[in-house]
Amino acid sequence: GYRDVINVNQRTDLPHPAGKPMELYKELLSYSALPGDHVADLFCGHGPIFSSAESLHLLATGTENNEQYYSMAVETLSKLEKDR
Repeated sequence: GYRDVINVNQRTDLPHPAGKPMELYKELLSYSALPGDHVADLFCGHGPIFSSAESLHLLATGTENNEQYYSMAVETLSKLEKDR
């Protein structure tokens, strides 16, 4: 079984007002997905799902209807591609 409480450091400098740290996404995804699985974040904000999914060898799809946060998510993806 898994713990009922997840302890992660909540940063206050995230670019999205409701942003969650990558560590939280990574832990939650590790409970429910296996390497190679596809995951989706329909309100991806600045895009923490992408780096979390990549670190777990998952394929991520994200959508965002706010133009400002969409741009941030695209920037997150660009940084991931550069770091490969």
